[in-house]
Amino acid sequence: MNEYNLSQNFGRAYKKLARSIVSIFFLLSIFDIFYSVVATPTNDIPFPNAENRVKPGKLMSKLSFPLPTNKWWTTFGLGNGDKTVHVAPYLVKASHNGLDFGYPEHQNTHHPNPEKFIIMDKAMHISVSVKEPTSYSGLLSYDDLSATLKWTNPTENSQIFVAPLIKGSPYVSIKFANLSPKINAFGQDINLYKKENKYFILEIGGGSNRWAVFASHDIEFDRIGSGEYSSKHLYNGYLRFAYLGNSGNQAETENTFYKYSRTIPVGGSVGFPENNIMTFQYNVENFGQQEELLLLCLTHHKQILRNIYFLPSFPKFRTLKGPLFPVIGNKWELVYTSEDVGFSYKKALPEETKSGIQRALEEEVPSEGGLWINENSVYFKGKKLARLARLALIACELGLHEKKTMIVNSLKSIMETFYIDRSGNHLVYDTVWGGVCSKDGISNPDADFGNGDYNDHHFHYGYYVYAAAVIIHLSDAQDRWATAWKHHTEYLLNDFANFDSENKKFITFRHMDFYEGHSWASGLYEFWDNKNQESSSESVNAYYAAYLYALATKNEQSAKIYNSLLKSEILSTQYYWQTDPDKDIYNKKFSENYAVGVLWDQKLDYSTWFGANDEFIYGIQMLPFTPVTFSMLNRTWIQKAWPTIQSRTIYSGSRIIDEWKGFMYMAGLYGVSNPPLNQYNSCQVNNIKLGIRNLKAYDDGNSKTNTLWWTALATI
Repeated sequence: MNEYNLSQNFGRAYKKLARSIVSIFFLLSIFDIFYSVVATPTNDIPFPNAENRVKPGKLMSKLSFPLPTNKWWTTFGLGNGDKTVHVAPYLVKASHNGLDFGYPEHQNTHHPNPEKFIIMDKAMHISVSVKEPTSYSGLLSYDDLSATLKWTNPTENSQIFVAPLIKGSPYVSIKFANLSPKINAFGQDINLYKKENKYFILEIGGGSNRWAVFASHDIEFDRIGSGEYSSKHLYNGYLRFAYLGNSGNQAETENTFYKYSRTIPVGGSVGFPENNIMTFQYNVENFGQQEELLLLCLTHHKQILRNIYFLPSFPKFRTLKGPLFPVIGNKWELVYTSEDVGFSYKKALPEETKSGIQRALEEEVPSEGGLWINENSVYFKGKKLARLARLALIACELGLHEKKTMIVNSLKSIMETFYIDRSGNHLVYDTVWGGVCSKDGISNPDADFGNGDYNDHHFHYGYYVYAAAVIIHLSDAQDRWATAWKHHTEYLLNDFANFDSENKKFITFRHMDFYEGHSWASGLYEFWDNKNQESSSESVNAYYAAYLYALATKNEQSAKIYNSLLKSEILSTQYYWQTDPDKDIYNKKFSENYAVGVLWDQKLDYSTWFGANDEFIYGIQMLPFTPVTFSMLNRTWIQKAWPTIQSRTIYSGSRIIDEWKGFMYMAGLYGVSNPPLNQYNSCQVNNIKLGIRNLKAYDDGNSKTNTLWWTALATI
């Protein structure tokens, strides 16, 4: 800045000063306008509108905007809608003329590598259609727990049939209006005989495959050849099919199915009445005697279901995820008992570890700054933002408030630029499906891991929400950032975690499958094995980020819901991704891997989308390491799995880059230090700590500082 001699040049200096003051006020005015126009919440969309190259077809024409993209049943509305979907315990497929279904009794029957895959048998047993000309109309409706398919006679609108599909129902239910139902078994011989009024037994292939068939109203069938039966008259009402199997007490099984056949689930809703409690309220139609609803629950449900009756005797149904258990009740109450996890871990850093962590922080965050992120990928930019957020939290934990403030200010600048940037790979709002996508992703199916096809949105945007939550948490109470950028941040949050059905910009619970207890990452793709999810840990951290954001913004209602979603995701991760050969879920051979790489609707892969290296498979189920990772990684499981993980990665003889090796060490340390420690475990702890000290590189979402922070806490 120039200096002025005011005694000699007062006039010139005064004019210069006046111009400077005017300029300052002008800049301040522009700043206020910038915040009021660009950053503050409005009813307008904070990102540019864009039209997705993928368009919904006629099979979704009955659904209103915004449209579902990742639900377990969206396959019924994509393409021809004829891919198989697992509606536990049955496999179901919509054909042009009707509904095909079967019970998958076998898995991996002829596969040469049972330790690498578990694949469901895709055999269909029964096809139900009608004599009248009808065609598949697609998805009629959906809710939190169900989807309903529809077939229509194009020349007579009053002739329709619908199939409400609810996971856990041991019956396949189809409702007919003014139609003549037909039953066949894909060319096999069948026999249908009447046991009593509205109750039939269907035998396929000479009786090797037996089903009970129940009608809500009177119906009579004619046999057509050896492989088909057809209703004699137009029918109005339900037909329900239940697989009987060939084992156990058949009379008892048939009586149980008969008793509960008159209570039909047609939909349901999920509620969050209290923190740590989730409810499933099933909507039913009753015919005749009023009975409670018979459903089947998964293994993880057994641990958290309250105030419900478990039937003591029932056929042994299994799914890809293990055995199913019969329960009676129109309402499920699921109570999660794990501890809440906030921004910090419940245990404090040991004093003797702080100096080493601080030195690492000084190395990674120099005083002169330089924390800008140059990254075009939405996913990798998010990971790097979350890495900085972790550094800010650790700086706060160490009492380094200037360092914390510097990192937070850098985070603010990067986030703000990302929110308002309209060059490069910026964010857009998809006006076709209703969601936030990357500019590259919405126009290119190969960009951003299929972001424009709604792949991995919770992974991607969870990182940004985490960074925003940390900014708000660590900023002064009078700081304007949370309010100024609320609209932008909550568009990302609501893209994957919206729970408000009145929000007409985003579908509710985009990824979540409430029955399975976890999310599906894949979006608008028609896969042979339907939906899939690879990184259980990134899914967990997405809901963790949502929960932290609610805490930071002091929104108790949102926090309650996000916390339940988080705990649901953690529990299913521990049951279905963290495998154990001593648990009756997957077969022993596959379970000895101690991890699932990609979990599909109808298949398990011991692999990843980006390679089959063991360190990839284990690491993608661990990263990123945050306080919630202590809850997500079942310590007993990692202790038991560590010898296998270690032998396949650290001591495998293959060259493993430090970025992945660090994750192996971090998880292993938590497992082997599980008390009580003995001499052998203590030696392992020391060896792992030595390995951590020798690391020279870290994943782009991790850091030396975070690794040492974890090391300090994982052993106490």
